[in-house]
Amino acid sequence: MAIANASSAPILTADGTPLKVSLKRSMRRSKIQALFLVLPAFLFLLVVFILPIGNLLTRSVDDTLVNWQLPLTFQMIADWDRENIPEEELFRAVFVDFTTVNKFFIESNRGSSVNTSDAAWWVAIPPKGPYREAIIQINPAWGDVVTWQPLKEIVDRSLEDTGSEKDNKHNQRRATFDL
Repeated sequence: MAIANASSAPILTADGTPLKVSLKRSMRRSKIQALFLVLPAFLFLLVVFILPIGNLLTRSVDDTLVNWQLPLTFQMIADWDRENIPEEELFRAVFVDFTTVNKFFIESNRGSSVNTSDAAWWVAIPPKGPYREAIIQINPAWGDVVTWQPLKEIVDRSLEDTGSEKDNKHNQRRATFDL
């Protein structure tokens, strides 16, 4: 009987605490120490790799920024009927928006990787028009209604979207060209 009682008695450590409690405390301390060793590396990966890649992926599918980058085009295309090629005013808006975007990149020396010897950069569009014929001459696809319809769909979706003012300010801030 003494042998049975001796085996059921808890084993104690040198300081008198049960071995099971001491082992749990030691394991918990080891796990916390391991967490603190891994946490800086995890935070580094999160900040340097995961967040920028996530931002890039959301920007690749988020088309609300186009509204802020091509304001004249999107303002005028909202009234387009989708059946005929747009009028001269819409082609002018496209010209002004695209040249404004290009001027920003070139004047700020942020377009250094642009190959200016490419013939596409030297196409002369008359600064006072007619824009319609010049743009269609550069790329005949602009003379097709099908080319304009995706832009119209983006505008229609953006007009339906009633985002908060905070979201609109956030999108406008993201649309700036701070590279």
